[in-house]
Amino acid sequence: SALEKALTLNPNLAEAHASLAMIAWRFEYNWIASEQEFKQALNLDPTYPPAHYWYAIFLATRGQKQEALQQMSQAVGVDPLSGVVHWHAAYVDILLRQYDAATVAAEKALAVDPGYFPAYTEWSAGWPTPRGEFPLPSQRGEGQGEGWPWRDEAVVGQSFQGFPLSPLSRGGDARWRA
Repeated sequence: SALEKALTLNPNLAEAHASLAMIAWRFEYNWIASEQEFKQALNLDPTYPPAHYWYAIFLATRGQKQEALQQMSQAVGVDPLSGVVHWHAAYVDILLRQYDAATVAAEKALAVDPGYFPAYTEWSAGWPTPRGEFPLPSQRGEGQGEGWPWRDEAVVGQSFQGFPLSPLSRGGDARWRA
């Protein structure tokens, strides 16, 4: 594979080790290997944000709350002006059922990067706060309801707020990119 070749040429690539960690976790269900690869990636480059936020998600799904929050804190510290990093912080907070903190992180993601499209689509899916409120209601638009309000526009090839959308796949759970 390309990762194996990259690591043969340079075994000290944090990006490759982080990618191997994701493969071991999400596709091979090998949590031990995944954790080892995440730690290797972070040891090689502690300033690589994806290694921190992917590892944080991994830890959160395993119920390791403090460790997950620590990894997200480090990711934000490395790249505080990244909407992607703040969005992953919101996702980790959702996994940890910290809905108010997730709302703050999602709002920060949009504040630092108003064009970060996944923040709009994910919040439109309706992640509620503990009080049953839906975060960022102004981003959902009038009459949009719950779910994916922009999916139909994307299917017919239109755009959302000036961002042309192209389907990465077709079907019930399509993923979109701006």
